[in-house]
Amino acid sequence: MNSDLTFITNEKNKKLLDRFKVLIKDTQFFDVLVGYFFTSGFHALYKSLEKTKKIRILIGIGTNRQIVDITQESKNLKQSALQFSSAEIKEQFSKETIEEMSSSEDSQKVDEGVAKFLEWLKKGKMEVKAYPTSNIHAKLYIMTFAKGDRDVGRVITGSSNFTKAGLIDNLEFNMELKNRADYDFSLQKFNELWENAVDVSDKYIETIKTKTWLNNTITPYELYLKFLYDYFKEELKHEKAQKDYYQFRLEQIKELPKPIPSRRWRRIIHIPTTYQKLFTAEEINDLYDTSPLEDKMHQEMKRRKIEAERQVYVRAGGQNYCLDFGIFCRKGNIDVECDGEKYHTLPDALAKDRQRNNNLVSFGWRVLRFSGKEIYHVLQDCLGTVERTINNLGGLNL
Repeated sequence: MNSDLTFITNEKNKKLLDRFKVLIKDTQFFDVLVGYFFTSGFHALYKSLEKTKKIRILIGIGTNRQIVDITQESKNLKQSALQFSSAEIKEQFSKETIEEMSSSEDSQKVDEGVAKFLEWLKKGKMEVKAYPTSNIHAKLYIMTFAKGDRDVGRVITGSSNFTKAGLIDNLEFNMELKNRADYDFSLQKFNELWENAVDVSDKYIETIKTKTWLNNTITPYELYLKFLYDYFKEELKHEKAQKDYYQFRLEQIKELPKPIPSRRWRRIIHIPTTYQKLFTAEEINDLYDTSPLEDKMHQEMKRRKIEAERQVYVRAGGQNYCLDFGIFCRKGNIDVECDGEKYHTLPDALAKDRQRNNNLVSFGWRVLRFSGKEIYHVLQDCLGTVERTINNLGGLNL
């Protein structure tokens, strides 16, 4: 494939990355001037830079959207006059590095690329600087060949930032300049900007080593938190995200003073409960902490010696259902449901409950539904209905 093109657009057979790989293998010095540079994409190019003696990367500090907005909103300052101190530049660069590492792909190739980037910074093979004014907006790549090569060097300029998107993914428009005068002019301007820029190489190393997950001191718990963020970060936008939740901690497993038996064989994976119920439960159904209605029904069933299983999962009509209470009798089974008015009176909920009842009945279940008002005000009548149904089905199947 011939990559020697005047215009490089990242279309098929016109990738900027492919052209870099051809030119850089003969490059002695590689200078980069861009608005955006993402280290997480460095793995795509670093192998082609192994023989390069010196790499200089100059980035614009105004790449952060918030800074750009502040600049545009300011009526007292022109954009070209917005000057950042060395401390501000390093702090902003550190923040952008942290944000990039937090959202980067979690893969071995990214880790290898960042590790190589750090290694070259420490060895002095690579330097990174940030320009102190916000109005720099350029994409320039200068490749200087060794003496005696075909010519002094090449320049590529256009729209591509030094990122995976700019090198491969985005539709871009870049031009390769081969004229000596273009090379000399580009290198002269780059050197002028470089002299006035702030070195952020040490700040990058410090940030990666102390403020991101790519360091040797990170704990398993911190890795666990990163895992949670990566997989659930979209949930942060959920309407319930700001509510208070209990924090689960995994500590040493301890044996209860006495076992909590189950009257019937059941496959149980998880039981929502409370600390108090955990230490006072006489049998497995006492653990459940699902709703006040169900707790009230459960206590009265226990008092009347009605052996009901809470949160029983059954399959009927091709659907899986969780029963509030399952009562197993000699001639059939009973599903007892405690319906709160807030949900079960909605039209959609009524339709689902009706379909659910039909499926369960068709598979031999009797379904008894009691509203919140009935449970709170005429609970004894409710339990009378349950007991009559048990008797009609031949009594409990103990």
